[in-house]
Amino acid sequence: MSKRDGLILFLAFAVLFLLLNAGAYRGYFQDDEIDNLSWTPYLGPADFLKGAVTPLFQANNFRPVGHYYFHALEEVAGLSFPPYVAVLHALHLLNVWLLWLVIRRLGAAAFVAATACLFFGIHMALFDNVWKPMYVFDVLCATFCLLSLWCYAARRWVLSFVAFWLAYKSKELAVMLPVVLLAYEVWFGQRRWKILAPFFLTSLSFGVQGMLGNPNRDNDYTFRFTWAALAKTSQFYAGRVFLLPYAGIDAATACVARLRDVVLAQPFPTSAGSLRLTFSAGIASHRADETVAGMLRRADEALYRAKSAGRDRIEVAPA
Repeated sequence: MSKRDGLILFLAFAVLFLLLNAGAYRGYFQDDEIDNLSWTPYLGPADFLKGAVTPLFQANNFRPVGHYYFHALEEVAGLSFPPYVAVLHALHLLNVWLLWLVIRRLGAAAFVAATACLFFGIHMALFDNVWKPMYVFDVLCATFCLLSLWCYAARRWVLSFVAFWLAYKSKELAVMLPVVLLAYEVWFGQRRWKILAPFFLTSLSFGVQGMLGNPNRDNDYTFRFTWAALAKTSQFYAGRVFLLPYAGIDAATACVARLRDVVLAQPFPTSAGSLRLTFSAGIASHRADETVAGMLRRADEALYRAKSAGRDRIEVAPA
């Protein structure tokens, strides 16, 4: 694909994205955003610079890169909401372009890269990210993570590390980026392990400081290293990626049916010969007035009905 065709394709996507999200400009500030707007104007450039370069964990949850967004825009736009959304949209479109560069750098065809960018660019899971200024921390973190990965693939190690640092200073979840870089080195790189050392040492430092210095003991920001927490977060993020919470029970049933077909198509050889597998499933949609445990109980009951009805069945619990 030529640069001209690529530019036309990107501009077409930008127009589509802005049309789909035009309603965001009619929004308004919410509690967290007003809170940030109330104190960031009182910080000077030196405060943001100090926060950006310090290797120490910020116990007050100061994210200098993201908080500077509120500081700078309040100086320019005051409390006018649309400019905050415009910058958010510009950053998201930049992320789409960076994703294109990364995927093409990995050797994917133009069609594959374009499909991935379309999937990422208008994914329902990113609705809050492009409608609410408070999610600028996530958007900026994605910007610098993608930039770090692209620079790393282009062998610009120093720039990659700087981008990784700024990604962490946007939001702490960037602490896992070195694992992504390790995967790149294993699958696409030349296995230069020493280059990864500064990334992992920095990640380890921030991670240990975060666990030891986290002042939150029993709230939503508390670290919880339990199987229950892992199960809950895995379910949440998997649902956002595959859109099952938005698609409804019919899409969930279709996905499980496809999974059943894949499982049944697999041979299961034994010393006594091949065995025939059966696949039964129970599906339940969450009710507004029930707990997660209640939903899982109804799904379990549907599973037992499927087994009782002769196996190789999918049963849906009453809504």
